[in-house]
Amino acid sequence: MRRGGIIVFFLVLCLVGCKERKEFFPYKDLSYSYYDTLRNSQYLINSRVVHWYIDSLRLAERDTSFVDLFVDKYYYRSKPYLWVDMSGADERTDSLLHYFSDAKEEGISPNAFYCEKLSHALARLKGLSFTRLENINLTLATIEYYSTKGYARYVTGMRFGFVNPGKLFNHLDPIAPLDSNQEVRYRVLYATKTETPGRAFMDTLFAAASDSRQLGRMFASSYPKSNNYRLLKRNLNMTRDAFRRRTIAVNMERYRWRTPRNGRKYVWINLPEFMLRAYDDDTGDMIEMRVCEGSFEHKTPLLSSDISRLELNPVWVVPQSIISKEIAPHHAGDAEWFEHKRMIIVDKKSGEEVPPVEVSSESLKTGNYNVIQGKGEGNALGRMIFRFPNDFSIYLHDTPNHEVFTLPYRALSHGCIRLERPLDLAVFLMEEKDPLEIDKMRIAVDLPPESEEGRKFLSNKNHRHMESIKYKPSIPLYITYYTAYPDINGNVVFTSDPYDYDQLIYSRITGMSQPLRRAE
Repeated sequence: MRRGGIIVFFLVLCLVGCKERKEFFPYKDLSYSYYDTLRNSQYLINSRVVHWYIDSLRLAERDTSFVDLFVDKYYYRSKPYLWVDMSGADERTDSLLHYFSDAKEEGISPNAFYCEKLSHALARLKGLSFTRLENINLTLATIEYYSTKGYARYVTGMRFGFVNPGKLFNHLDPIAPLDSNQEVRYRVLYATKTETPGRAFMDTLFAAASDSRQLGRMFASSYPKSNNYRLLKRNLNMTRDAFRRRTIAVNMERYRWRTPRNGRKYVWINLPEFMLRAYDDDTGDMIEMRVCEGSFEHKTPLLSSDISRLELNPVWVVPQSIISKEIAPHHAGDAEWFEHKRMIIVDKKSGEEVPPVEVSSESLKTGNYNVIQGKGEGNALGRMIFRFPNDFSIYLHDTPNHEVFTLPYRALSHGCIRLERPLDLAVFLMEEKDPLEIDKMRIAVDLPPESEEGRKFLSNKNHRHMESIKYKPSIPLYITYYTAYPDINGNVVFTSDPYDYDQLIYSRITGMSQPLRRAE
C-alpha cells in the first residue's frame, strides 16, 4: 500500500505540473498584430510621405534655370523615382557623390550639386541614424530629389556650360528708354550660336540614370573634348596662384559653351588680347595683328559670322547713335566742321543733300537724316573694310589713325574692330593669290604695285580701280573673349579683362562674389 500510494502521489504531481505549464505558455495568443508593438516608427517607409517631402523640397527652391525647372516639373508630374525605392538606395548614389566631389578639378564648386546635403542623408540611411525630424522618409526624399537635381546640373553643365552666355551678356548693358513708359531694353552682347540642352537631351539624361553603365557613359560623354580644355584643366590642378586658378576656371567654362566651328580657313579675334589671328589649316599658315575694339561703353559683341566681301575705299554712313550723341550736340550747323570731315547730310526721305546750316541739333537726333563721310584718305573706315552679316553694324576695317596700335590698351572704338594691317589680311583670305589681283588692291589704296603685271596695269591710263572682292567660300569669323588659353606649345597665355566679364562668370560658377583680383 505504501508503495502504491507513493506512485499515485507522483502521478498526481505530474498531472498538476503539466496543467500549470499549459496555462502559462507565453506564445499561446501570438499573432502578426503583435509585431506592431515592436516596430520603430523611424524605420517605416511610406511612399506617400516621401512624395510629400519631395514636393516640400522643390516648392522651397527658387529655381530659374531650364535644367532646375525641368527637374521640378519631373516630380510635379509624379514621375518614377530614379534613385530610391522601398529598399533604400543603391551604389549609383555613391557614384554621383564621387563625380560631384571631383567637380573642383573642373573648376566648379561641389556645393553646386548639393554634395554636403547628399553626404549627410546617405550617412543617415546607411547608419539607420534617424530622428523624429530627420526620419527615413525625409532622408529618402532628400536623396531622391537632390540626386536628380545635382545629376542634371552636373551633366548639362559639363556638356553645355553652367552659365547661359546669352542670358548673362544680353541682360548686362541697359539701353536708356526714350521715355519713362518704354520697357528697359538691353544691348545684345552675345550673338554666337551655342548649343543648349533641350527636352530630348533631358529625357535621355533621365533614362540613363536607371543603369550604372548608362550612367557612367552619360557622365563620360558630358566632358568637353577640346584639347584646350584638357590643357587648362591640367594647369588648374598644377598652379596654386589663386588669381590664375580663378581665371583658368572661368575660361574652362567658356570652353564648355559648344559653338559650332567650320572651315579650313578662318579668322579668330580674341578681344581681351586685342589681337586677330587668321589660320589656314590646309597650308598651316597663320598671320596675326593688333586690333582696336569697342570701348567699355561700346562693347564689341561676341559673335560668329562669315566674311563675305572686302570693299576698297568705302564711304561711311555714320550710325544714328554717333549722330545723336556726338555730332548733333557738338557740330550741328557747323558747315566748316562738316567740310573738314568731308561729311554731308542727306535727307532720308528725298535722298537730297541738305546744307549743314539748315539742320538743327534736334533735327539730326530724329533719325530723318543720314550723315555720310566720303571715301578715300581720312575716312574713319580707312581704305578697306571687311563685311560680314550681323545685326550690330560692326565690321573689320582700316583706320587713318595707326598710332593707336602702339597703345597697350586698345578698347577705344564704338564697337567696330580696327585692323593694324588690313591689306595683309585681305591677301591671306584670297583663295588664289594672283600677283596682279594683289597689285590691283594695292593700287586702289594708293600703294605701288610689286609685280610686272601690276606695273603694266597702272601704266594704262584707262585702268579701273578695284572696288571690292567677294570671298567664295565665305570665311568664318569668330569674335571671342578668352582671358586664358593654351598657345601652340600648350603654355597658358593670360590676358587682360577689358570688359570685366570674368567676375560675372566666376560669381555664377562658384556662388561667390568676392572681387577677382591679381595675387600680390
